[in-house]
Amino acid sequence: MKIPPGSRGGRKLRLKGKGIPARPPGDFYVVLQIALPPAKSESARAAYREFEKALKFNPRAHLGV
Repeated sequence: MKIPPGSRGGRKLRLKGKGIPARPPGDFYVVLQIALPPAKSESARAAYREFEKALKFNPRAHLGV
């Protein structure tokens, strides 16, 4: 399965004909869940801060927070 660029968590993708076997075969649906590596070290936290500065992205913007 290929994940399209720009996909977000919660997006539903369909694999046509890959679901329950029947005549015709059903479709299989996948819901994306995004998992990030934990920032357990100071260097990992620094990398996340640099990433945040470079993208200027607020993941909570759509929540009104």
